[in-house]
Amino acid sequence: MPKSGSHLINQVVQGLAHLGPFVDSDFPPVNRDEFNDKLTDGEILMNLKRMRPGDLAYGYVKAREPFISLLT
Repeated sequence: MPKSGSHLINQVVQGLAHLGPFVDSDFPPVNRDEFNDKLTDGEILMNLKRMRPGDLAYGYVKAREPFISLLT
């Protein structure tokens, strides 16, 4: 996957204090586990569904269903 600037956009969002405060949870990306191993699509979906309004997370998610429906 080409570089997408995920770490840069995470820093930008954290700087938008009028939307936050945001907490850097130091959790792994939504698509990786704590050992940096790739997760299955089902596991990624579970991570995304656990998020609540105002939560911030990062990670690489494929631009296809069921991710598109969940994130739009």
